[in-house]
Amino acid sequence: IVLQSIKNTKPPLEFIQNRLYLLFARYPIIESNGALLNILKQRFFSRQHMNYDAYDFFNKRYILFPLQVSVDSQVIRNSDISIYEALDIAHKEALNNQCDLVIKPHPAEKNDSLIKYINSMKSKNENIYFVKDNTYLLIKHAFKLLTINSTVGIEAMMYYKPVKVLGKSFYQPYCSENEEGVCKQRINKFLFNYIFNILKDASFFDNSTIDSEILKDYL
Repeated sequence: IVLQSIKNTKPPLEFIQNRLYLLFARYPIIESNGALLNILKQRFFSRQHMNYDAYDFFNKRYILFPLQVSVDSQVIRNSDISIYEALDIAHKEALNNQCDLVIKPHPAEKNDSLIKYINSMKSKNENIYFVKDNTYLLIKHAFKLLTINSTVGIEAMMYYKPVKVLGKSFYQPYCSENEEGVCKQRINKFLFNYIFNILKDASFFDNSTIDSEILKDYL
């Protein structure tokens, strides 16, 4: 019973918000015109909405910035910049390259402050777009990809795309920030070791050979 009670316990702030809402909804005589209730609803219960765009990624030049969850440990522990700073850097990168900035949010993102920040950026800049299209299609047609340290960077490397890593990542030495520096041979070697060492349940840094039968099964 105790464990079930703990499991069902809501976060303190959410619990307080719900209680306040129920209180004023149940006893509207506290303020007959409902103004106080509306203020409380706007302050505690309104959520920022992601204003997605219909973007022609087939025919436009753009930099793709796939977001990570703002409280992701990789963002917090393995990056010297915040996700807000990363957004500003990505926008400057797009301006310098005279192209659009296409932002794809993480589906698990619940940070209203971050969503509000992006919506504000969009309202002030005509070259920023917020999309929810298929990630692989976005990567395939992107001019370049920026990331803090998401593994989407590895997916972009599979398409031999320039990848700029803003945080700390183990794959950073194998990618290039510009098209001229993309080395397919180096990328292929990295991907071979990364993928097939995982398949054979070994460390990425393991230098032992890979069984050809495993490779055949995979292919």
